[in-house]
Amino acid sequence: MGYGELQQRIDRKLGTVGRRIGQPFSVYRCGTAGDFPGDWQYLGDVNAFHHRIPLAKNEVAVERGDILYNLYVDAGQYLLGDIFICSDLPFVPGSYYGTGATILPNTLQMNAFVLAAHMPARIPLACRVDRRCQVRRPSVAPKTLSDGSPYWDETAENDQPLVLSGGSYAFAAAGSGPGSWIPVGLQSVTRRSDYPLAKEPGIVRTIAWLAYLPPLPGYEASEGDALLMEDGSRYVMLGSFNQEVGVVGSQIVCDRKISQTA
Repeated sequence: MGYGELQQRIDRKLGTVGRRIGQPFSVYRCGTAGDFPGDWQYLGDVNAFHHRIPLAKNEVAVERGDILYNLYVDAGQYLLGDIFICSDLPFVPGSYYGTGATILPNTLQMNAFVLAAHMPARIPLACRVDRRCQVRRPSVAPKTLSDGSPYWDETAENDQPLVLSGGSYAFAAAGSGPGSWIPVGLQSVTRRSDYPLAKEPGIVRTIAWLAYLPPLPGYEASEGDALLMEDGSRYVMLGSFNQEVGVVGSQIVCDRKISQTA
């Protein structure tokens, strides 16, 4: 028996576990245009079970750069980058465990996972994504004002929005409008050791934020790119590690520039 046949048997067994004890998920694959998830390709529904695992046992380059889970599902029918969104119904004891049990009502967040690794003789790995964002990149040219003079505008309106078109992501012209909504995972980490104002009373240490982006065709996360969340908060990438083997996706260290407004 080769490793391919062995992994197929493993996948089928994991699928049985998912069907027995997992919640229902709707599965999506990157589409040709528009926003996640409505404009992405819907692949159907499946039950899957997940639990978090130690980072030390995985092929990741950035410690705590994402939240990793074993994903108990028959992954033989899916590709890296496919996204599982929990579709469980509102909480009913003994029947459903959606809103009210695993997620709060009226939230902008979601209970979703990206298939990030499907290696032979292993349980598939998933990375959590829990909200949506738009990606913006600073303009490469100054904005022209009404009097014809150039002006370097730092607001989001003059950034280049990342847009999905023709099955690939690319930056549109600065000021051309909003970008496409994409999934992202976000978490804070231990406060850094430096103080903005040393020894000033009441000054707390700054927080580092870590983001995870799934593999997006045509786009590679880069320093200086900004993540604009649905709640109005804005995060600027300080560094990004884009991994296309092992656990795929972009593991990003961010600095928060604007707090949430919604």
